Parts: sequence; structure tokens; C-alpha cells
Amino acid sequence: MAYFLLSFWPMKKFAFSLVEIVITLAIVIVVFYISLPSLNFINRFILQNEANKLFSVFSFLQYRAIASNKEQKLFFDLKNKCCSYNKSKRKKILYKVPNCIEFGFLKNTKGPPSSPSKKIIFPITFKKNKKGNYFVTFFPNGKVSPGTIYLVDKEKRFMVAVTCPISKISFIRKYRYDNGQWICLK
Repeated sequence: MAYFLLSFWPMKKFAFSLVEIVITLAIVIVVFYISLPSLNFINRFILQNEANKLFSVFSFLQYRAIASNKEQKLFFDLKNKCCSYNKSKRKKILYKVPNCIEFGFLKNTKGPPSSPSKKIIFPITFKKNKKGNYFVTFFPNGKVSPGTIYLVDKEKRFMVAVTCPISKISFIRKYRYDNGQWICLK
């Protein structure tokens, strides 16, 4: 009997109109754009990528100093958010930090990352020359002048550091600041 009743039941065909599809897509797009600024992983990823780039520049100049048996220097320009080094006497190679990243630090953070004991008061702790530019020196024996550079995202939620600690053997390290602690990145 039930089969007999279902066979005469009017069957509806399901289809979507173009207006329904457009409204659904509009709602999805609005929700996506509202939630986009809160997607922290994007800022964290970009910041981590910048630390990797800066780490690569440091490593390159360290090996270049060893190979050429000449000192290499990396200069930081805080105002223009870039750093440069001399490739030859005429050319300067620039590394520009993206607009969403800046040289800086989170408020009330302690550093240096390897043994945080003092409040960070400036984003670069390397030496300063007479022109007021901060710089890192890479020596032919493989040593690197000690110091740290801190990078933050524009919203100042995330921070990373590239550091060259004082030691008999120079090495370059990357750190990420997470939940009040420095985490060494490999």
C-alpha cells in the first residue's frame, strides 16, 4: 500500500536558480573577507619567510667573506625598510622588507633570544657607523659581528629574530617569539 501511495505522490525536481547561486556566492565572499584579517597564519607565514630570507643573506655573506678572504658588510636602513651590501665597488644589492613587515619588536619583550634577560629597546643591536646606519661585519675567518635584528608584522602580533651571538665560533640563528617564549628555528 505504501508503495502504491508513493508512486502517485507528486515528485518535485530540485534545481537552483541563478539568483540563488549568486546570493550564496555573495554570502560566502562576504564571510571570507570578514574573516581574512583574522587569519593569523598568513602574517606568521610571511614573517617566517622574511626571517628565512634574512638568514640566507647572512649565510651568503659569511661564506662570501670566507671564499673571497675579504670582509663583507651588510647595512640596514630602518627608514626605507631595507638592507644592502656591496657586490662590487659600483653596485649595491638591496633586500627590501615587504610592506606588511617592519624592523621592530613586541612591547615588553626580553632579548636576546638565546638568553632573554633585558627588555628590547631597539630593533637592531648590531654596530652603528658614523652615518647612523647599523651594519653586520662578516670576517674572512668565518666570524660574524654579534647582534640581533628583530622583525614584526604591521599589527605587531608576531615577531622573529635573526641573531649572531657572541661566541668563539660564529653561527647564525633564527628565532620565533611565541606565547612569551623564544623558539629556535632550524
